[in-house]
Amino acid sequence: MAEDDALITQWMFQYNPKWYDLEASIKRSLTEDWTMYRHRDHVRVGQRIYFMRSGGDKAAITAVGRMASLVYERPEETDKFRRYWVDVVYDELVVPPITRPEMREDEDLEDYHPYVTGLFFSAFRLPPEVALRTEQMVKGRTRPIGPSTVAVDKRIFVSHSLQDAEFCMRLVRDLRKALGGHDDTVWLDQSGGLKGGMAWWNEICDNIRDRPVFIVVVSPDSMKSNWVRDEIELAWQYKNNAPSGKTVIPVIVRATKMHDYLSLRQAISFAAPRPYDEGLRELLIALNLAS
Repeated sequence: MAEDDALITQWMFQYNPKWYDLEASIKRSLTEDWTMYRHRDHVRVGQRIYFMRSGGDKAAITAVGRMASLVYERPEETDKFRRYWVDVVYDELVVPPITRPEMREDEDLEDYHPYVTGLFFSAFRLPPEVALRTEQMVKGRTRPIGPSTVAVDKRIFVSHSLQDAEFCMRLVRDLRKALGGHDDTVWLDQSGGLKGGMAWWNEICDNIRDRPVFIVVVSPDSMKSNWVRDEIELAWQYKNNAPSGKTVIPVIVRATKMHDYLSLRQAISFAAPRPYDEGLRELLIALNLAS
């Protein structure tokens, strides 16, 4: 398959409401993992997904989202159909849903059996003409449920020392996933202040100014870093002086004495022995990305 074809591929993911409540899941998190056995080699990040509730004539397309990862394995899983997974992000609800009776009456969809009669599988790679017609039908019915607004309101700057780079890269990946999978949602200076130069400092200043959320990764190394101190002081100025303010969140990866500015904020600990996933969940709740 050509890469250009992969990028325009669209999907239908089917769920049984007796076993799974999509609406309730969306309220808990904008992202989720789904099993992905068939056609998994065709998956690319960003491809559109239509989520379809099964159930006879009550079947309907209820939500729209996107692929947020490539397919990955869970080696410990012995069931081959549950061994392969993909992360998705939910973007919009379809209101009112596109029902199965509507599909049966549409000349472009009436012969597509996964829509009009239902098939057992959970993931379907849509034929181009079906994808185009589905896209036309949902237009005007969608209501944003997350990334279309969150990506604007929750863009994040992460300040850190180079010694904490491994933790930071993991955290940034998880935050980007929670914000819809786009790299621009979280800004990280991967050089840890080593790149230098006025142009680079100006770019850092612009991103601290423009991003409503400032996260500083706290460790003995970051608290000794003049570079991190400068970023904290700049963020604090915008917190107090910018019209829209700024959210400043200390994230503790290794315990140490924090700068006075940070000691006034509620910190979130990732420090051992606390599990990483527990700290991440607390951080996502603080950012209103989970409940």
